[in-house]
Amino acid sequence: MGVFVNIPRQQIRLIIIVMVFVSMFYLQGYFKYGEFQIIQTYLEKFEPNILYEKKPIYLYDGIVNPADLLHTIFKHQYTYHVLSISDNTLVKKNLSKFVIIYNDDEETDTYISLMHPRESSDLFQFDNSRRFSKKNFLILKNNELPPTLQRIDVKLKPKNAFFIPLEWYYQTHTSGLIEIHLFDTISSVSAFIR
Repeated sequence: MGVFVNIPRQQIRLIIIVMVFVSMFYLQGYFKYGEFQIIQTYLEKFEPNILYEKKPIYLYDGIVNPADLLHTIFKHQYTYHVLSISDNTLVKKNLSKFVIIYNDDEETDTYISLMHPRESSDLFQFDNSRRFSKKNFLILKNNELPPTLQRIDVKLKPKNAFFIPLEWYYQTHTSGLIEIHLFDTISSVSAFIR
């Protein structure tokens, strides 16, 4: 405790209590979801502040290399990333701060089904034994979906990208799409304790 040598214990406790309350206040906003809305934009009109709205974002530009987005749009939004490949038989709950889904096909459109976290959280029961080993997402087999589930299907054109924020549920209709999971400190801890 070299830094706190000259500070009385009561002040140390007060500092710790204030830090805990500030952290709790921050986390309350971190896991807050807005209304079900999809933001559509071009790369040249993209503004980084829309990432804080925690809504899915469709980027309809011809993107050649999705890894370039990590050094431009998401430059200060993550601490590390994990690559995975989509599987159309699984419904996934995103545990990373954002997942970038990229359609690398030159000609064929594909679809992504989205489910809002507020409307879907009570419908899914995830089994710990079926988690992805890196804990990028939780999975549920497609045939276990409740028939009353509200889903929105989004058409993902060739060479376009779709950004899905933390806690949203999604399913790709095509296997083999590139998924880039972006983690920051909070999403890493949250994924680890699930």
